[in-house]
Amino acid sequence: MVTDTKKRMTAKKARIIDVVKGRYKPAEGMTPGYIMTPFGMKVSRARIIATVVNKFVSEDKNFASVTIDDGTETMRAKSFGSTKFFDNVNLGDSVDVIGKVREYNDEIYMAPEIVIKIIDPNFESLRRLELVKQYMDWKRKNEIISAALKKYAPDKVMESVKGEMSEEDAESLLEFLSAPVAEVKKDISEEAKKAVLNIITELDKGEGVAYSELMAKSAVDEKTFDKVVNDLLEEGTCYEPRPGQLKKC
Repeated sequence: MVTDTKKRMTAKKARIIDVVKGRYKPAEGMTPGYIMTPFGMKVSRARIIATVVNKFVSEDKNFASVTIDDGTETMRAKSFGSTKFFDNVNLGDSVDVIGKVREYNDEIYMAPEIVIKIIDPNFESLRRLELVKQYMDWKRKNEIISAALKKYAPDKVMESVKGEMSEEDAESLLEFLSAPVAEVKKDISEEAKKAVLNIITELDKGEGVAYSELMAKSAVDEKTFDKVVNDLLEEGTCYEPRPGQLKKC
């Protein structure tokens, strides 16, 4: 016997700003509710690393919430009927939260499924790099779909982008580009800047880090990388101890 069940979506790594600034679409039939981020990615279940900046537990222990901040925005993770997810979570803790994205009274929040305390700071640095790369990947996919829409009718786009991306990604971007949404954020230099600074902190043994190594590990395109380096030099955050090397001041 076959039983209809809602498809369990993959938990997607995301920044808080991309979730809370996204457009929420409620559940419909067997399709769970999801956020359409400002660059076209569907997020039904999210995975977010952030710092706990507030915690609340009701007197009857039937409701608890924590406010988390990842440096881009804040949002709440809310648990109804149980406080177990946050029993061992304290203010200032870094946590990896996995859960469903929901909306109520115009507030986008997470219903947690797993909450893990982060001990190793390198884990946070790695996630930042992953998110920068993810943004660049989706930006490129967005450009491919936009070009295909200009050349073909929407019903021909799926065939035209075959081999460039998954059907799920193509459908997501088609939906995103076909509906009125907030302006897509084009500039990720601030996020990339944080990633580059973290890499320098990790790799610098005293003489700075080579541009080639920074660019490879930051996983951003050459144009974005050049802008990041110029910004860091102009604002005095970094300097060149020798040509081709970058070092934090």
